[in-house]
Amino acid sequence: MNLARAVFLLAPLVTGAAAPGLAQRSQFRPLVEAGFASVREGVQIGSAQSTLQGTVVGGEGRLRLGPLGVTLGYWEGHQDVIEGEFLIGARPFPWLVVQGGPHARSYVAASGTQRWLLWRAQLRAEPELVPDRVRSYAALWAVLAANVSVVEPFDRGRGGEVGVLTRLGGGSSPLWARLGYSIEQVRLGGGARQETVDRVTLTLAFGRP
Repeated sequence: MNLARAVFLLAPLVTGAAAPGLAQRSQFRPLVEAGFASVREGVQIGSAQSTLQGTVVGGEGRLRLGPLGVTLGYWEGHQDVIEGEFLIGARPFPWLVVQGGPHARSYVAASGTQRWLLWRAQLRAEPELVPDRVRSYAALWAVLAANVSVVEPFDRGRGGEVGVLTRLGGGSSPLWARLGYSIEQVRLGGGARQETVDRVTLTLAFGRP
């Protein structure tokens, strides 16, 4: 996690250093965003339920070159929550992205520290609502495999996210604001344990989405 954090913190510097030579390439689209998210983690084991809720801060860095791209994210906050992800994607169509990669999560619960490593495959649609001004997005993913620090074995998982990205300022301003909502549910032990994470995210972004 410390490595992911360092890479995320360095991403804006790398993007800025590369921008003069690469900005002229119309297919090169860097985007760096930072903000906060309200996160709720619900755990159900049999008939017992518990909920953790709080705020995390962090952001994402995205690099897109033609039809290929990568996404790196890092967040941390309440209950010693740390999250990170690394996704590799390809665009079969300008508005559709096929992505996959690991998503790691760690948090402190009453029973101790929980550590999750989830391998996701997802589809993400990014239609424009107002050309050059407002973009929407919707993503659906499946958890294909997982390594978790609990007794129950992994069964399956799925999730989704919707949101909107709005340009701040006029013309070709590189500043954007993003508001999104996501939810993910993972089942373990034949349904004996179920974990649900939902979050509302607000970020400011700089670059080309």
